[in-house]
Amino acid sequence: MNFLLSFIIIIAAIPMQWWLGRINYPWNPPLVVFAAICVFWHLKIWPRIFLGIAVGIILDSLSIFPFGTFILMMLIISLLTSLSQNLFTNIDSYFTRSVSSGLTLLVSANLIHPIAWAADRIASPPAPTSLGIN
Repeated sequence: MNFLLSFIIIIAAIPMQWWLGRINYPWNPPLVVFAAICVFWHLKIWPRIFLGIAVGIILDSLSIFPFGTFILMMLIISLLTSLSQNLFTNIDSYFTRSVSSGLTLLVSANLIHPIAWAADRIASPPAPTSLGIN
């Protein structure tokens, strides 16, 4: 039940993030990533990985990035959540939870574009120019 509820929460964040993206905000918050971090905190490692793959497949089917970008990002988020949870395992308070969630959010939000750029370069390398110089 916990796994199914976690899946529903993360999937419900997708239309909310799309709707917020339609409004002219100076910064569009990555709600799916934030929901995944909050949900992953309460799951064990194998459900995290499986849920990351499942949500990554759904996000990849909705995105313009090459397939596998969001799967990799969700796997990185699940492993970063495990790492931050292990670092702050002695102190289980809301402050440490919010600090580690914020660090994971900051790292993962800045990871999506380099991962997408690398996947795009691998999927379709740049065309050679007439001089043979790339």
